Amino acid sequence: MPESLPAVFRARVEQIIARDTSAADGWRMVTKDGGAVELTVPKLSPDGFDITVIADAGEVSVYTEHLAHQHYVSAGDHAEACELGLGLLRDLLAPGMRVRVVEVGGRPCRASFEVLRRGEWQDEGTTGLFVLSWFRRKTERLYINRRLAPRAPNAG
Repeated sequence: MPESLPAVFRARVEQIIARDTSAADGWRMVTKDGGAVELTVPKLSPDGFDITVIADAGEVSVYTEHLAHQHYVSAGDHAEACELGLGLLRDLLAPGMRVRVVEVGGRPCRASFEVLRRGEWQDEGTTGLFVLSWFRRKTERLYINRRLAPRAPNAG
């Protein structure tokens, strides 16, 4: 019987932590009801953002504290879904990727992953909520983590 997606995810995260314990400082991994595995990576500074990665029976989902998220569905290749989700996590921990958040009335209504390519920030995906904003103040904030060095293609 093949291993479950949460089991494959847990094993891969444990390999990463064993390889570089300093980069994984503060990471917390727990098993939730129903068998899902949740990894939480806290921000290191106020201009950063917390990241949560959840592996359940069918997908690996990467969430930021500011609404932005991405899902990687496993079509039977659990290792691939884990690598895609953990690859996004790795990029979100470096200054080659950031989250742009639009707030209306002080609450996030749209968040975008942006990646630095050839010195330009490019949108990699946006999550949004329907919000009526006729008379409420709209602001934009940028959040970036600096826990790891960016990968070479994202170095700018």
